[in-house]
Amino acid sequence: VNKKWGFYEKGEKVRMTDSSSMKLSWFILLITVCISNVNAQEAQSYFDDGGKMAVIDAATNTRLNLFPSYEGFIEARLFETEDGEYMLEILYQANHKILRQRIPQNGDQVRALRERIASGKTQQQASVINQEGRVRLLSVAAGASLGYYAIAVPIIAKVEGRAAVGLYLLTGGLGFYVPYQITKNMSITHGAADGYTYGLFHGAGYGAALNFLASGGDITGRQFLFSTSVGSIAGSILGYQYAKRNNLSSGDVAVYNIGGLYGTGMGLGAAALTETKKSRIYAASGLVGNMAGLVIGHSFLNAQHYTSGDMDMVMNSGALGAYLLPSVLLPTKLKDNRIYIAATMTGGTLGLMTGNNLIRGKDFTASQSRVIALGGAAGLLTGAGIAYLVAPEDKPRWYIASSAVGGLIGFSWMYASNKDKVEHESGNKTSLKIRFMPENYLMASKMKNKKDAPALPVMSAELRF
Repeated sequence: VNKKWGFYEKGEKVRMTDSSSMKLSWFILLITVCISNVNAQEAQSYFDDGGKMAVIDAATNTRLNLFPSYEGFIEARLFETEDGEYMLEILYQANHKILRQRIPQNGDQVRALRERIASGKTQQQASVINQEGRVRLLSVAAGASLGYYAIAVPIIAKVEGRAAVGLYLLTGGLGFYVPYQITKNMSITHGAADGYTYGLFHGAGYGAALNFLASGGDITGRQFLFSTSVGSIAGSILGYQYAKRNNLSSGDVAVYNIGGLYGTGMGLGAAALTETKKSRIYAASGLVGNMAGLVIGHSFLNAQHYTSGDMDMVMNSGALGAYLLPSVLLPTKLKDNRIYIAATMTGGTLGLMTGNNLIRGKDFTASQSRVIALGGAAGLLTGAGIAYLVAPEDKPRWYIASSAVGGLIGFSWMYASNKDKVEHESGNKTSLKIRFMPENYLMASKMKNKKDAPALPVMSAELRF
């Protein structure tokens, strides 16, 4: 070995000087560092197949229960070595110190860890409760409590003075807190919230009708408030449960609502046409009509996809029809009130049918239907204003007739202006369209002697499902 490095030639006594020892130490250290750097080349890997989860933090570890043995878990990272192996690095706190542990992992272990993480995330997503409609439900519950139940309870309890005021305030407050606690862990979609809302109003009607049927109309205010309160509470619960169990959307629930209202109106109108004075007949007719309307509404669910905006359109069209037809008859000064009742029933029916045709194949948003409704209301006011300025003061019937015509014009104008902006129906409904093209038959007859004459169809059919 060359003496330059501090060694002697062969046969000489082998010894090393101080300077030579230091040089050798630096040489060994350099070799060690180089080898360490070569072995330490690792690339960060991911805990999921999508390459998005590079770090598992403390919250994710707690939620998925991945590393329960590390009580002071801070974070975990995964690294892949050049030879295809992995290194799991866990940072945690113990005894007031930040510690790091590196655990070698092979491909099977990493694959099992990734599957465990993916399975845990899937279970977490499945367990998330849909409460998108909870605020709406709580708002309706609080409003009903403050506006009705809080008034009814003191009257039913026969309390007055300070006790009545205190009971009113207490009932109004509990009308929010009780539903809030009950619905804390319940799934509440927009459809379920609407089922609660419509069930509340229809249930109140059922309670009143059953009370009139039982008593024959001889009921006190306390009895009426009690029956309607109990009916509304029962109806809201049943409406919520039915909408939730059948996974109904807001549009679907609105179909039932309109069907029930239409049936109730037709039932009461039919009773009024008989000119009876028996409250039991009105109650029975309204009750039967409501049930029939709900059945009719259910039959319409499969006709097409309904949005809440669609049903607002149908409702507004029906209301306009029920107002229009008897209003235009007012200037005739007909004496028989049954004619106006029949006109209201007929107009409402025609209005609903027209509204259903207007939304066919379309998905109206709530904003779009609201604009059209505002156009109808503005037309109603405009028509009434024109009649008030032009018609004689002793003919107020003309004001109503003119307002009805103005409402129709305004509604129609806004619909024509906005219908092209409405998206086409997104539901998966089946439809068949057949088109006849007789002009192609005539053209084919003229070109039948030509060799290169194209084949022209005389009929086409389109089936969507």
